[in-house]
Amino acid sequence: MSKNKAKEMELIELGKKLSKSQSKDALVKLLLQASTLLAELDQSPPQSTHNAMKGCSSALVSPSLLRHKDKEVGLLVAICISEIMRIVAPDAPYSDDTLKEIFQLIVTNFKGLDDVNSPSFSRRVNILETVAKVRSCVVMLDLECDDLILEMFETFFDTASDEQPHNVFVAMRNVLTLVLEESEKIPAAMVEVILKNLLKQKKEGSAARKLAIAVVEKCADKLEPYVRSFLTSVMVEGKSLDSGLHKDHHEVIFELYCCAPQLLSGVIPHINDELVKDKLNVRLKAVALLGRLFALPGRQFAQEYPLVFGEFLKRFSDKVVDVRVAVVNCAKAFMEANPTGEQASELLGALQDRLLDYDDKVRVAR
Repeated sequence: MSKNKAKEMELIELGKKLSKSQSKDALVKLLLQASTLLAELDQSPPQSTHNAMKGCSSALVSPSLLRHKDKEVGLLVAICISEIMRIVAPDAPYSDDTLKEIFQLIVTNFKGLDDVNSPSFSRRVNILETVAKVRSCVVMLDLECDDLILEMFETFFDTASDEQPHNVFVAMRNVLTLVLEESEKIPAAMVEVILKNLLKQKKEGSAARKLAIAVVEKCADKLEPYVRSFLTSVMVEGKSLDSGLHKDHHEVIFELYCCAPQLLSGVIPHINDELVKDKLNVRLKAVALLGRLFALPGRQFAQEYPLVFGEFLKRFSDKVVDVRVAVVNCAKAFMEANPTGEQASELLGALQDRLLDYDDKVRVAR
């Protein structure tokens, strides 16, 4: 008997046993055997292998297995099904309703990816890499599983950890970017999840921040209209969001400019509107943002956006003392980053004028 024939016979027997009621221990043993056997099969095997898999494939999505309350059993079922989806890809082996349940089970098991010391960690990684490799996450888009996709996004960012091996980061990034690139329309909630994690600092989640940066860099063109819409609604229309992200929109702009500046070409000009707003707090935050952008090493923000720089210079003669002090304070970092050039010359001229400012707070600011 050939090796392939032996595997097919084993698959048939496993299918028969899995379709019968089993104790948890016996079930775990059978599922481990099935996962090992399925992992050995190549994609698009001969028809005889497809036929041999049918019993096993059907048993795995029976309510008794697909909805099993034991987490270990659920994880092993998810592994086996993900392997079957790999083997038959790009065909879908189940009905739409069954696939929705399968993806719910898979996403639920992703929630354990933060525990790298768990005995089941490698199994969860196996599911993740299989989903990324065969692009099965695209099927979730076809099934319009919007809420589940959002849950997967949140799960990846919540579980991302510096302790995870690099292949986990790569697989997460690939799944997220694939979903974004293949989406006909990206929901605002999904964009907010990415931007929220982009703002995370080292102490609260450096891995989530790295993942957000990687996704933004790879999907900048796709994200651009959605990010522009979000930021424009905040800056021009003054809209707020339930997430509270609108309060940090200046930080969002700064972080986006650092990793994907081309994404902001339609947003940066709106900073001019904030520089002339009657609300003092808005003007001060806009000045502070520009000060940071001007001082970025290796960047030429002032040259890229001369109209914005021109409006910034006008703030040297702002009617409010605090604004004039703020722009003077920004000047030092600007000059250190850009000691020469037309903009540096204009800035020096504006600074010299402030030496004669009627308020001593401005005259001594530096």
